[in-house]
Amino acid sequence: MMRSPRTIGLVGLALAVVVGLGSRSARAEVDACELSARNAYRSCKAGVQSDTRLAIGRCANNPNAAAASACSQQAVADGKDARQECRDMNALRNGVCDRLGPAAYAPAINPGNFTTTIDNPYFPLPPGTTYVSEGQTVEGFEHVEFEVTHSTKVILGVTCVEVHDVRKVDGAVLEDTRDWFAQDISPATCGTSARTRPSSTAVRRSSTVGCRSTCPGPGPAAWTPPNPGSS
Repeated sequence: MMRSPRTIGLVGLALAVVVGLGSRSARAEVDACELSARNAYRSCKAGVQSDTRLAIGRCANNPNAAAASACSQQAVADGKDARQECRDMNALRNGVCDRLGPAAYAPAINPGNFTTTIDNPYFPLPPGTTYVSEGQTVEGFEHVEFEVTHSTKVILGVTCVEVHDVRKVDGAVLEDTRDWFAQDISPATCGTSARTRPSSTAVRRSSTVGCRSTCPGPGPAAWTPPNPGSS
């Protein structure tokens, strides 16, 4: 039997409503952890691609053809290593998501749970200490000083230790930042960081907590073990 245009229209409307409700239901069941991990992975890969192209462009300005070629090859190799790091971090995030589940992660911050005594074996920050790392890179000779100051700052009610981080390449300052950290007094907790490097966006367990996050909202961005060998 042929259906009238009105009947067909009503059936179509009913289907549209069902589909619409289904879409809203799907949106309500978004896997926040997986979505965050996926976008962090995409961001990491995009950053590596950008850095690699920039490095190759700098290499092209070397008047020595052999040196320029070697520089470009090193830039490509460094990019390959960085992409593998992105994959490793993504696998780590996905593993944590399997444990935490799909719900959005936004724990409450209780200032009473934190201390400025940061003695995490993986990330000790005793005031007055300066960590120095340096070496030859594609960009030139890199010198980084990570100074743990005696200054503090209160963020979200938590008193944090200030760290001054300066990165130089061939004597020129390319990065000059101040970050703030505190340590949880409990065995393990979430943490946030002001850093924008890939290591600050890895999902790991940590009792050392950065007090400012690059992520939207108050949620933590980084985790590391509170003690060597812990899970």
